[in-house]
Amino acid sequence: MTLDGVLRELDDSMLVIADEKKVLAIAGVMGGLESEITAETKNVIFESAVFDGTSVRQTAKKLGLRSESSARFEKGLLTYNCPNAIARACELIEKLDIADPIGATIDIVNVQEKPNEIKLDCDEINNLLGTTLTKEEITNYLKQLGFEMLEDTVRAPIFRTDIECVADLAEEVARLFGYNNIPNVPLPGGDIAKPNDFEDFKNELASLAVAHGFYETVTYSMVSPKHFEKLLLEEADPLRNCVEIKNPLGEDKSIMRTTTIPSMLETLNKNISQKNERVCLFDIGCEYKKKEFEDENGKRVVDERPILTLGAYDIDGSKIDFFVFKGAIEGILDKIGIKDYTFETISDLSFMHPGKTAKIKAEATELGFVGQLHPSVAKNYELCKNVLVATLDIRTMFELAETKKVYTPLPKYPAVLRDLALVCNKNTPVAFIESIIKQELKNNLEELELFDIYEGVQVPLGKKSVAFNLKLRSTEKTLDDEYIDKLIIAVLKNLESYDIILR
Repeated sequence: MTLDGVLRELDDSMLVIADEKKVLAIAGVMGGLESEITAETKNVIFESAVFDGTSVRQTAKKLGLRSESSARFEKGLLTYNCPNAIARACELIEKLDIADPIGATIDIVNVQEKPNEIKLDCDEINNLLGTTLTKEEITNYLKQLGFEMLEDTVRAPIFRTDIECVADLAEEVARLFGYNNIPNVPLPGGDIAKPNDFEDFKNELASLAVAHGFYETVTYSMVSPKHFEKLLLEEADPLRNCVEIKNPLGEDKSIMRTTTIPSMLETLNKNISQKNERVCLFDIGCEYKKKEFEDENGKRVVDERPILTLGAYDIDGSKIDFFVFKGAIEGILDKIGIKDYTFETISDLSFMHPGKTAKIKAEATELGFVGQLHPSVAKNYELCKNVLVATLDIRTMFELAETKKVYTPLPKYPAVLRDLALVCNKNTPVAFIESIIKQELKNNLEELELFDIYEGVQVPLGKKSVAFNLKLRSTEKTLDDEYIDKLIIAVLKNLESYDIILR
């Protein structure tokens, strides 16, 4: 490169060593072709220099020429080492007997470095570190690192250009004192963030879902409007009334989801595409629905509801079915203290199987739903037929949950176990039968468990057999057979009025 070409690339702040015709070197970056040592070289001039770090960095960047030299100089070096470096070079020349040093040294000093001096404030150092070190201990640590103690100041070694204030001294003291010896002290004026009761409740739900064999997933709140068609939603369906994003990342993330079901189905699809034969997942995320009223600025308010979504499938259906899935939900509701919950059959959800979906209610309040995915929707998402999903409104559950733990003493009187097998119409909900049994037995019923549903040759056509385990106990006396028989007769009499008879 000619001198004119280099000067066009560089500004006045960048250093160039050159003659009238050729560039001999770009200072601090690269030597020149005409200044290199060859086999014919007889005289060599040794130069030991420190170049301005900022200038070297800018020169190397503009020319696109980075070297070992520029990497060192751009970080900043001290000039006081230049005489030592050139003296060592001449010493090695003599020891190796490859040349004879002659002539004197020319020393041009443009910058005279001075060691930094900082006022020693032991109280400030202790305040920064949260320690109670004495002045003697602090000065002892600094002396070990080459610091010089003056009257009320500290003089740093000349090569420690990074020492500029008391905080830098505190950092040096902390290194020798030991970071593990510094106590954990909260910052003054700060506050410690703690999860509130609602966050604790969500964490408990996640732990319960894991305990029932579900794995947690995290999904996006932004989805594609194509999900409306995949879910078979009608044009007037409220779930289509979604919040649109003004600057979406793309069509696939252009609206806020009004239901968490599409996110769960996409996750199940990814698992089934990876040949996972049996999967149980849960997700704690939000759904976003427009409210009917507006705020003071005339903007439509969006209801952001945290939802617990559960999804599962079993390709061969041998281990996960509707009752296993429903049992996991019952286990979660029992653990958080929601009592007297019921499951009512519904058929108004377009994306759910009309004959295998139930609404979950507690104290006449709807919590969510559970059921099998509609076969057409399963096909749209390329899933197997046996896909089970459920959603539970976390905020509603939090309001109904009994978080206070109450001690219950061990029972004084023994329990009595009875089995009850009933024949009813095929479409009679088991929950309806359970409600009648609970209504009649009241406080005498401790546990009620369904253990069998049978349809076959021993049951009339259009009927089914439903069998329960009953655990009866009184807190006041021992229940005898005569008393229990009267209770069972009362239960059967009430059931007969609904065409439910003893098998």
